[in-house]
Amino acid sequence: MLHSFFLIVHPVQDYLAPVCLVVAWTILFILIASFWTLTSDTVTHAKRMHQIPCAGCQFFTGDYHLKCAVHPAIALSEAAIGCPDYRTASLTLHSEAACDQLPERQAVARTAVPSRRASLATSSQQTKPVSRV
Repeated sequence: MLHSFFLIVHPVQDYLAPVCLVVAWTILFILIASFWTLTSDTVTHAKRMHQIPCAGCQFFTGDYHLKCAVHPAIALSEAAIGCPDYRTASLTLHSEAACDQLPERQAVARTAVPSRRASLATSSQQTKPVSRV
């Protein structure tokens, strides 16, 4: 068996070394090229994912049951890039100080309409707890 293998390899032995060299360098080049492609695709995908604005939106809840109150189906996905309903989370609806800074709120405040805080303060002064003896 070994003798028959030697008879096959011996005539092509002079050409076998350069062929193996070319095959080895080709495999190395393919490995380096695939690693480069993998790295560049990963960086491109990461840059695309960092464009998703949901985490900074005021409608983002952070709850995995309902991620977004406006568009729950596209929240935290690539479809959310460029969402028309995006609002910055720094201006929330529950912050009185932030709402007072809005121009339309300032115009309303200049009129004789009492603010929410004033109405709450007057209602708490009007209701007195009943003492039971």
